[in-house]
Amino acid sequence: GVGGAGVKYFLDTEFAEKDYDLKLISLGVVAEDGRTFYAETDINEWWHLRNDWLLANVLPHLGAQAALPYQSEQVVG
Repeated sequence: GVGGAGVKYFLDTEFAEKDYDLKLISLGVVAEDGRTFYAETDINEWWHLRNDWLLANVLPHLGAQAALPYQSEQVVG
C-alpha cells in the first residue's frame, strides 16, 4: 500500500547559516511511489543570514513571498 514498509524517501533541504546560527529554508520529500511534499519556512526566519550564494542559487527557486524582501531591498538601495 501507499507508504508501506520498504518505500524509500528522498530528501532535499536548503539552509541558511552564519557562524552557529542555522535556519531551515526549505524541505522537499519525494517518495519512491511518486508522492511529494514541499515546504518553505517564513523568509523572516532566515533573511538575516542571507548571502550572495543564497540570493543567486536558492532565492530564485522559492515561492513568491521570498522575492518580496529582495525586491524592496534592491529598490531602496
